[in-house]
Amino acid sequence: MDNDAQHDLRSSDRADDFASTRIPLTERRGQSSIFMILFGIVTAFFFLATGGSYFSTYGATATWTGLAIGFVVLILLAVIISRAASREGLTAELITRACGFGYSGTILTSLIYAVTFIFYTAIEGQILADAAGHLLPLPPLVWYAIAGAIFIPLLWKGTTQLTWLMWLTIPVYVVLITLAIVRALGLNGGFPAQIFVGEAPGGIAAGVALSGVLAGLAGTIGLNPIEAADYNRYIHPSKFKSSFWISLVLPYALMFFFAMPLGMFFAASTGDSNPASMFATLLGPLLAVVLAWVSQIRINLTNIHLGSIALTSVSNRAHHSPYARRIWTVVICVAAIPLMAINIVQYILPFLAFNGVFLLAWVGCIVADLTIVRRVLKIVPRELVFERERVRSFNPVGPVALIVAVTVGSIILFTPGLGTVSSFAAYIGFAVAVVVHVIMAKATSGKFYTKGA
Repeated sequence: MDNDAQHDLRSSDRADDFASTRIPLTERRGQSSIFMILFGIVTAFFFLATGGSYFSTYGATATWTGLAIGFVVLILLAVIISRAASREGLTAELITRACGFGYSGTILTSLIYAVTFIFYTAIEGQILADAAGHLLPLPPLVWYAIAGAIFIPLLWKGTTQLTWLMWLTIPVYVVLITLAIVRALGLNGGFPAQIFVGEAPGGIAAGVALSGVLAGLAGTIGLNPIEAADYNRYIHPSKFKSSFWISLVLPYALMFFFAMPLGMFFAASTGDSNPASMFATLLGPLLAVVLAWVSQIRINLTNIHLGSIALTSVSNRAHHSPYARRIWTVVICVAAIPLMAINIVQYILPFLAFNGVFLLAWVGCIVADLTIVRRVLKIVPRELVFERERVRSFNPVGPVALIVAVTVGSIILFTPGLGTVSSFAAYIGFAVAVVVHVIMAKATSGKFYTKGA
């Protein structure tokens, strides 16, 4: 291949943020840029709302305990997958393809992953639009259209533009959130000590309260190891051990021990766990809208970008386009508008419940393959083979494990009368995925991983 052809191919891959191929070592980034992108997730109103809701529903003790357990589990899973992503320079979808799913076997995981981000885009966009509607009462559909379309130019250049936008918006967020904290302290007459000692209201048993928090965290624990891998693939493999403290551990420490506890603080200070109304009380309508727009734009930049990467990887199986990621960015932004119009927020709980079962089962398959199948049992080599000409079209190992795990988890989740057991449906599904994945890999002797195996 001549130099001009290589340059054209590299430009095509860069336009799609290397959605369907390895990231060359020359294209790797520093830990600070990855941290800033993931910190954009942390600043979302979603985590303030969930932290306040956990505190108001289950009390301080269960919330802090659940956050500590959830953080440890998330970091362990994220490090395993992100280390492989850094070493190989691959997206989570391409890692999944190599880890027992085959070339076509990842279509389902990629589609559900992308749909997850379309839902999140609509949910966060609706919060953004509704906040703006309080300040300027245009018809809701107009604000929904604006909340969808605004992200198309903001994400046109991919990860590079995303990083710069995260850096540019952080000063506004820090100033406004600090002002809200100061005013909450004044409103409360000091620091609300009950966020450390408050027990569950209504006499909820400690074990029940903790299981409720862990159930709520299942989706977060399932989604973020995949998200972390999709960005930590940009870290140079020789620097991962020294960088992951900044590019992985720090942003999630801030999520679990700053963002969600901050929601507890605001809930205790204002008696309200809804960010829109609590910030209207603390900052006034104008500054509350500015804070909402800054935080929601930051989270939706990552939602839309990751969704477009997933859809690009799927679509490139049929036809490779140098502008596929940009096309899918437009599709996601447009698709979010009608979802906002039907008030998608009202469907968030059942969606998150099933999504947690699916995501943790998916993570269980990848973790089992990277650790047990490849390292402990050595059924297949450590090299991750994902190229179409080398990998099998379909590998039954991953899909069978995923389907069994999701089926078991869903039955436990939606069967009435199981009590606290249903709260652990996603975690049980994770364990089932690990076990079934290893059994399938052992039973098939790894012969479906690569062509000619």
